[in-house]
Amino acid sequence: MSNDKEIFKKPKKGRKAESAKQSENIDAAQLPDKAVNRVAYQEESRLWAGPLPPPEVLEHYNRIIPDGADRILKMAEMQSLHRQAMEKTGLDANIKLANRGQLFAMLLSLTGIISALVCVKLGQPAIAALLAGTTIVILVRLFLKDKSEEQKEPISNPA
Repeated sequence: MSNDKEIFKKPKKGRKAESAKQSENIDAAQLPDKAVNRVAYQEESRLWAGPLPPPEVLEHYNRIIPDGADRILKMAEMQSLHRQAMEKTGLDANIKLANRGQLFAMLLSLTGIISALVCVKLGQPAIAALLAGTTIVILVRLFLKDKSEEQKEPISNPA
């Protein structure tokens, strides 16, 4: 390879392509120290999951804010208690709704069957058959619908 000084000279007429080729093949080790600009960077990323940051971050909060880590822990505990209370409230409401629905379904079906029996005693077998038949059909449909919905819903595991 040619001298370092030749690399930085302007190309003479007719040597333009050759000069460009030389500058492409320059290795950083061949250049003088003043001609080399080096750029270095470091990238760091951290990721955590969960209600609390890692201990190093909690320690840093303690240095910045008096009792910062303790305040963060109390906040996480309060949020956890709130979430658990909301889940319990939702579950209790769903249970009450299901019980109420079953009670009303039982009352309506008993009303339909008793009405059919009364119609039979009064000598109206056609109306009795209509009442009993519709009551039974509705109950069977509701039962089958509930069973098919239970099969479609995936079992979820609350975390």
